[in-house]
Amino acid sequence: MRSRVGETDPGPRRLPAGMIEEAVIGEIRTLLRTPDIAAQTLQALKREGVEIDEAEVLTAITGFDDLWRGLFPVEQARILQLLVTRATEAGLAAQETRRIASSPLLRPSTEKF
Repeated sequence: MRSRVGETDPGPRRLPAGMIEEAVIGEIRTLLRTPDIAAQTLQALKREGVEIDEAEVLTAITGFDDLWRGLFPVEQARILQLLVTRATEAGLAAQETRRIASSPLLRPSTEKF
């Protein structure tokens, strides 16, 4: 997405929706292929009482592209909206935690009583 014509121009840039979608989907693919996601998915399914083995979970995760292409655009948009909302909430929570942690009220006092 870098090295675009006019990159040095100030101000926001409009990018084609397809380019943004591919970048987001690429990030989702990367996240889904981490061992941690497979383990968490398996644990969540077992907590729900679903009988499934690790191979089935891995097959489902690696089949993400086929699943994504099979969804209607409105379903894809809803999934992306939920992911963005969750990521935003997590980011805001982390930002608030950092803000509170750096508060002067939490620093040790240097005053002598």
